[in-house]
Amino acid sequence: MLTTQLDRSIVYRPASALGYIRHLRAQKTPWKQTLVQTILHLGLRFGQAEAVNENLARLLARRPRRLQDYIQANRRLWTETA
Repeated sequence: MLTTQLDRSIVYRPASALGYIRHLRAQKTPWKQTLVQTILHLGLRFGQAEAVNENLARLLARRPRRLQDYIQANRRLWTETA
C-alpha cells in the first residue's frame, strides 16, 4: 500500500523477537515498554489482529478506517523531509 501511494519501493523485513528487542533497547526504550511492544509486535505479525473488534468504533466514536484510507489521507507523513 505504501509503495503504491508513495511511488517508491517500501519493503517490510520481519524482525525476530530478539532482533526487535535489540532494536527497541538501542533506542533506549524502557524494559517494560520493550516487553509490551514486543508482545504486540508478535501478535500482529502472526495475525492476531486480523479481525476488527466492534469496540473499536465505540472507542473512536466513529467507524474505523481501512489502512489504505489512512495512508492516502496522511501521505505527507511519509513524503515530508526533516
